[in-house]
Parts: sequence; structure tokens; C-alpha cells
Amino acid sequence: MTNATTQFIWLKGHAQNVGNTAADAHAVKGSRARAEITTASASLTATQKELDDFRTMEEAIAAQESNLAARVAQYDLYHPDELPRPKR
Repeated sequence: MTNATTQFIWLKGHAQNVGNTAADAHAVKGSRARAEITTASASLTATQKELDDFRTMEEAIAAQESNLAARVAQYDLYHPDELPRPKR
């Protein structure tokens, strides 16, 4: 066994320390800014997905319209927007 002496001394903590208070304020501000950026990024991602979904729907509608036009042409059906057909 050794003859050790333990001595306790008080050291000032961070409470009421101007530098620590400023560092804490900056940390909170940075944390909030990061949360806002994350939220904004998620919102933009959702908006981009909605836009992609809309474009996909537009493409599907255009394909259906094209298919319908081809079917109408196949049966030589009269379209009311056209001029009257010549008599045969």
C-alpha cells in the first residue's frame, strides 16, 4: 500500500461563464438551423416526387390519347370537330 493523499479543490464550472453562455447560444442556433434545413430539404424532396408523379400521369394520359386516336382512325369514325364528311 502507498501513502497517498487526496486533496479536493473547487474549480469554477461553466455556469454563469460568459464564454460558455455564448457557446451554448451558438450551439442551439446551429442545431435549430440544421433542423430547418432538414425540414426544407424534406419538403423539396416531397415536391419533386409530386412533380415526377404528375409528369408520369401526363405521359400516361398522352399515351392513352394517342391510343384512342389510333383506334378512332382504325374505325374511320367521324369526329364532331371535323368538317362534314364529303358524300360518297
